[in-house]
Amino acid sequence: MSKKKRISLIVSLVLIAAIGVGATLALLSTKTNTLTNTFDSTAVIGAEILETDITDPTTTTAEGNAYDLMAGDEAKKDPFVRLAADSVASYVYIKVTGLDDLVGMIDTDIEDVIDAGTWVKVSTEDTLDGIYRYKEVVAAGADTDPLFNTITYSIDNDGTEDFSANNIVLNGLAVQAQNVDDDEADVVANTAASWN
Repeated sequence: MSKKKRISLIVSLVLIAAIGVGATLALLSTKTNTLTNTFDSTAVIGAEILETDITDPTTTTAEGNAYDLMAGDEAKKDPFVRLAADSVASYVYIKVTGLDDLVGMIDTDIEDVIDAGTWVKVSTEDTLDGIYRYKEVVAAGADTDPLFNTITYSIDNDGTEDFSANNIVLNGLAVQAQNVDDDEADVVANTAASWN
């Protein structure tokens, strides 16, 4: 290849490169806006455990009641959970402690105490104490049915039992129902940290 052809070839390549760069710089372009996704949850669960106030049966109490019973007395004891109006639909639980300590002092057949039609025991104890789940998902602002309705101080008591030393303690828990099935919610309810 002669020197003249070589120079022609180099000049041609330089021109092609210059035209390519120039054409690239001359193309229209634009920049888009920035799209930022922010993730937050404004969903809340609000719940309280209540029962009929025995001093004023037209109202409820979140503090509990003090009972003065004699053998054979039946006392109103109707704990239920109320979800707040702004709450998300939830699985609702009540944890009961203290019923087992009263065996012999109160009538404690499970069928007579716990409303098995609307509540199911989800903890593994074979006792009255334990964790119970309401069988339906509870809507915002709604109440569950009571876990039980009355406690009957056994007629078989001779008055020597120290009934006053025992308390029935009830705690409520609500777990979101959206994107969660009852088995998953039961796992949460059976975790001790959920009740702190």
